[in-house]
Amino acid sequence: MVSGSCTDDATFNVSAARLWKGAVCEPHIFCPKLLPDFFSKAEGANMPLGSFNKNKIEVFDEASYTF
Repeated sequence: MVSGSCTDDATFNVSAARLWKGAVCEPHIFCPKLLPDFFSKAEGANMPLGSFNKNKIEVFDEASYTF
C-alpha cells in the first residue's frame, strides 16, 4: 500500500461549487462526459467503480471544497 498526499491548485472558468459537485461528488457522471471515447472503448470501462483503484478519503469538507 502506498501512503501520501497530493495538492494542486488550478484556475477554471466555472464556479467552485459546480466543479466540486461534478468532479468530486458525481465523478461517475462527469468523467464519461469529459472523456467519452475513453469510457466507451477502454477495457474494463464497464467494471464497477473502485474495482481496481481504491483510495481512502480522510477529510471531506464541502464548505472549503477539501477532500
